[in-house]
Amino acid sequence: MVRPNEVVERVLHEYADLMAITGGDAHRARAYEKAARVVGGYPADVSAMDEESLREIPNVGASIADKILEFLGTGRIRAVEELRAEVPGGVVELTRIPTLGPKKAMVLYSDLGIASIEELRDAVEAGMLTGHRGFGAKTAENILHGITLLERGHGRSLLSDATEAAEEIVTALSRVKGCVRCTYAGSLRRMRETIGDVDVRACEHPYVTVIGHPTTRLLGRRPPVEADFDAVFRAAAATGTALEVNGFPDRLDLSDELILRARRHGVKFAVNTDAHAVVHLDHLRYGIGTAQRGWLTAEDVVNTWPLDRLEDFIGAKRRRRAKVAHRR
Repeated sequence: MVRPNEVVERVLHEYADLMAITGGDAHRARAYEKAARVVGGYPADVSAMDEESLREIPNVGASIADKILEFLGTGRIRAVEELRAEVPGGVVELTRIPTLGPKKAMVLYSDLGIASIEELRDAVEAGMLTGHRGFGAKTAENILHGITLLERGHGRSLLSDATEAAEEIVTALSRVKGCVRCTYAGSLRRMRETIGDVDVRACEHPYVTVIGHPTTRLLGRRPPVEADFDAVFRAAAATGTALEVNGFPDRLDLSDELILRARRHGVKFAVNTDAHAVVHLDHLRYGIGTAQRGWLTAEDVVNTWPLDRLEDFIGAKRRRRAKVAHRR
């Protein structure tokens, strides 16, 4: 079952994309992108919120809150539908190419009738763009490069977008009591052209005892992130951080294969439902089944332990981190 938050996230992202394509205010489009990301990951169900509660969500102002309420009440946002009518579907597809902006995508469609990535590749290779207004040889080369990046890195983000998202996360985590140091890592720190996932060193934080749905996958909709999972598992084992086995049917994250690999590193696990409503509590069976396929036993799963042992597990990490901070 898809969370209402994720449905709202998609429509807000679409609105931001449509504004960019039609030449709308770039700052406003960016505001909707930021709000979409926050709403999608917000823990409370937005479908149960009023305007006041919605405006308490970071990056959600009065206008965005009104549109969320309009969508939740009617299943549509009038402003989005108006922009949809202005933008051909092919243009939206072209804007997925990381090196092609929305205005150029619109020109390609209106002037040359290009409405798909495959048609664009053929046009570039045939030299159809050379000499066309705003499209020189270098632009054509960049477009081909962008198509290659898109095909090779499906689901990846531009460096600038990933950096902005990472800095927001780091800022929020740095304010948490007990945080000694927080930074991003991985391909973002190495300044790769596109980023598959944002690595934040949450394992070392004394108040992070479990990392939830570590690969971020959504079955049938979003592939797992690319990461050095053996490095993640080593860090989790070394810092006493458990990893979640999420029983929600569209996640089942970690997968059984990764559970088995993590167990070999000495990682402990927490099996749960990711429930957002009482009816979701039955999903525990799927988490247990996934854990069993990964060869876990009760000894490996912290939420099967007696309370005093669980409290000792949590406390040990905080005591260990406090000693490190004191030495510094």
